[in-house]
Amino acid sequence: MPIYPPRPPVDPRIQPLSFLQGSRCLPPTTSDTAPYLSSISALVDWNTLCSLRGHVETLAASLRTAGEAVAPEGRPLDMEQYRLDLAEFLIQRSRCKWSHIIPATTGKADGINLEEVPVSPLWIQQVSQVINIIPECWNGVQYRVLLSYLQQSSTLDSAPYEFELTCRKIQASLKPGGMPIRLGVIIFADSVRRAVRTKNSSPNHVDMILGILLSLFDANPQMDLEVLHHWHWQVTDSIVEYLNDRNLDEAICYTLQDCNLTRVWKRITARLSTCRPDFLGDVSKAVWHLASLFPGLSSPDARLSTWPHFITDTLSVIPATAYSASVMALIKTHVLNAYDDADIFLHLQAFHTRIDKGEKRPFSDTFSSDWALMTTTRSLLLPFAISGRPVQLLEPFPERTNQAYRDWRAHALAVVSDAIEFARDLDEQRMGEVRLAIATEFIQGCSSTENSELPYKAAHTFSDILKRFFISQPAHPQNQKDFAAALRGLAETPGIIPELFQVLIDSPLFQSEEEPIDSPLFQRRGIPWLNDLQAVSTVKSSLQTDVFVDSISAAQNGRRNLKAILDRLEALLV
Repeated sequence: MPIYPPRPPVDPRIQPLSFLQGSRCLPPTTSDTAPYLSSISALVDWNTLCSLRGHVETLAASLRTAGEAVAPEGRPLDMEQYRLDLAEFLIQRSRCKWSHIIPATTGKADGINLEEVPVSPLWIQQVSQVINIIPECWNGVQYRVLLSYLQQSSTLDSAPYEFELTCRKIQASLKPGGMPIRLGVIIFADSVRRAVRTKNSSPNHVDMILGILLSLFDANPQMDLEVLHHWHWQVTDSIVEYLNDRNLDEAICYTLQDCNLTRVWKRITARLSTCRPDFLGDVSKAVWHLASLFPGLSSPDARLSTWPHFITDTLSVIPATAYSASVMALIKTHVLNAYDDADIFLHLQAFHTRIDKGEKRPFSDTFSSDWALMTTTRSLLLPFAISGRPVQLLEPFPERTNQAYRDWRAHALAVVSDAIEFARDLDEQRMGEVRLAIATEFIQGCSSTENSELPYKAAHTFSDILKRFFISQPAHPQNQKDFAAALRGLAETPGIIPELFQVLIDSPLFQSEEEPIDSPLFQRRGIPWLNDLQAVSTVKSSLQTDVFVDSISAAQNGRRNLKAILDRLEALLV
């Protein structure tokens, strides 16, 4: 059997689709061909760009060789082959849709134009100047190929042929920066309008396009430049529209899964202080929708997989009044959830060891986010009455300055030791007490006479903030009394939706999965977090009010569950 030599690599100037000469040979667009033509057209443009790069790389190599060569005395260099290579490049450049951004001149007053080839010994040097600046434009052209494809695809009723594969092919070698921001923002806004208008019942290609564009915005630091704030806010306003009107959590999570969630969170919360007054409600609603999608125990298949980077300023957001109680309750709950999931105690111990050993660079990649989350959590605990040692303000972590390293090290060790003590104290019991205090605040917001309506999505929000609630020992007496007083206010508030009372009865405040409400253990154990007799009495009388009883009677097993809880409270009083 004959052994064939390996095939030589394909000449980068010769691309498989070069024979199409752009998109001039493609058939007319119909409903049948549209899903294929957009992908074919994008790959034709991509292949044209690859061919252009091949021509430029060949020219650059040839010109370098020619520049190093020394012609015999009196004999000029033979530049015919170089002229031919240049002519091929210019022909291929003319076929590119974006030829206007691929330079054919140095742009200087005395610079050479590639289309005017003089016969001169300086020809190689002058053409090299132009060829050397051309690669700077590749990223910009590649962005335009991709954006054009996304724009065409967003207008289709279904995803174009091999949409994901085509996008990955074009994106593969994209570099940060150089994105035509205005074009990207316009496509993003148009795609949002299409997504909310069509209201597909499952994630579709338009949701995917939005996710790709958000990732591109993340990769382009110029989005944060002062001169581009108009486009920055336009992207944010489009995200607000998408969160509020897409009406499908699964699709929203699909869109946000690969983008920088911290960036999205900061965009929207910052918009609360910069938007016009009549838009404040929409932004507040979007903050609630985004917060409701953070990791949680409910519907894990429709939740985002990561936490945003919470900082102390996160607790200073100011939503519109109708949304304030719900938004702040969710934010505080998610700060605690993020802290629970972060293993900060172990990270701090490792950091303390590294400083103690005298490492010159003890900081890990996660330290800044861990420290910000710990500071935020500590700030959250300060207003609440919880058992154990009083919560103290956490000293700012010392920045290393020109002072002696040993002084910085001693200070750093003291600060980290204090943080470790705080993390050790913040056990399951104290976290549970804070969650109880947050629930109390929310109930107070629901029963406030200042508001003409309940906080936004009250039952949904109340359910979310109680999902991780667990206390195995009595809470601080003041915490118990505050909750009881808030519950009394809720029971006396007219117009409360029955779902809110049902969430309360079904929540871990009064029952758990380990102790079904109809089990003997449920009656024997009582309510672990509640033992203050005044608070017990107030809770019991609140649950016996007519508005409370009537609200849950219609629910399945509602009256039976309420009776079991009342019996439990009576046992505590006895």
